[in-house]
Amino acid sequence: MGYTAVTDALSKYQWLLGNTMANTGNNLDNIKVDYAPVNPYSSGAYTPRSARNIYTGEGRETPNPIAAAKELESGLTTGEKLMMRGSQGLTYASLAKQASPYLSQAAQYGSNLLTGAPAGTQLVTNAAGATMSLAPGATMPAGYTATSMNLAPAFAVYGLTRDQDPYSYSSMETAGTVASSYLAAQQLAPYLGMGTAVAGPVGIGLGILLSMFGKKSARRKKRAAEKKMKQYRDDMRDERYAAVEEGREEMQAQLSDQMARRREAMYDNQYGGDYNMRSYAEQGMKMDKNIVAEFTGNELVVNDQDALESDIAKGNNKSAANRIRMAMKGGKITPGPETHKNNPMPVDSEGNIYAGGSALPFKANKGAGIYDHATDQFKMDMDDDTVVKVVKKNMKKWKKNNMA
Repeated sequence: MGYTAVTDALSKYQWLLGNTMANTGNNLDNIKVDYAPVNPYSSGAYTPRSARNIYTGEGRETPNPIAAAKELESGLTTGEKLMMRGSQGLTYASLAKQASPYLSQAAQYGSNLLTGAPAGTQLVTNAAGATMSLAPGATMPAGYTATSMNLAPAFAVYGLTRDQDPYSYSSMETAGTVASSYLAAQQLAPYLGMGTAVAGPVGIGLGILLSMFGKKSARRKKRAAEKKMKQYRDDMRDERYAAVEEGREEMQAQLSDQMARRREAMYDNQYGGDYNMRSYAEQGMKMDKNIVAEFTGNELVVNDQDALESDIAKGNNKSAANRIRMAMKGGKITPGPETHKNNPMPVDSEGNIYAGGSALPFKANKGAGIYDHATDQFKMDMDDDTVVKVVKKNMKKWKKNNMA
């Protein structure tokens, strides 16, 4: 049964199958899968792994915590945001209320040290907010009570104004930080010998300073997340490059074997000679009899490969990358399609490369670097480090294939 027959049947009997099943069948092209089917009669059936499979499947998308944080906040209704922040504010206030008595004792101890008062001296406050120090063992004056600290309101305001996005610092968070700092300063003022009129501006100034640090911290977290995303993309790109390179190497090995068999067949005659070279002679071209290699199209010839590798060893990536760029700008890329069968280019012992009835205007000197699929591997807008990374991959491949 063909594809058309399947879709026709789904359309006809969708009342039985249900709309969901029918719609799925009619939109098979839109279904995302982690593999790509291969036509057995296409060239894809003869390659180890298709480019489509390499560039699709798992790992297609880069995890983006910045976007996820924004989506979490924007996906909530106003009521949900209020409930979340209210719960957060109550939690902060509860924790601050439990810690306040201990913080009061610590603040009293610090105040005594600051003023030189004897141990056991206690701050007391009247209904008007006036404070005084009460010596150890002294009777509590009428209308005064022991000074205590309550940071719950300050922390409640702080919790109420926090959002769920650690990669930004909103104006509401800034306002909450300033307000909570103001309230906290009012609670600390008696222990610092400071009036409330002075404590207010001090708390506001401290809140502004804390907000500046908060914004800086958010920017730092955002940069760290962006750096991590870039590293993830680079790793995925390297994995894909490696997969493509592995596929090319396997296909190149198969091609090399075919070429070797073809060369053997050229000399498989009663004279032991290669009479296929007559096609070049018929075009009036003089060619060295000592053919040592065969190139094909889109191969970059870098004659100063030794100097390039020396640059890499010294860590001079800029100079190494410029050598690749100069070779590309100089047109040292073999012409034509990337196929040995239809576009063979013999290379003689003097480095002459023959194509189209004559030698190319550049040679491949001894020790030159030959980069296949040049325009696929190198782009003129690549940065220095990326160019060097591609060069190193080719060097690794040459060494693996005993071509270094």
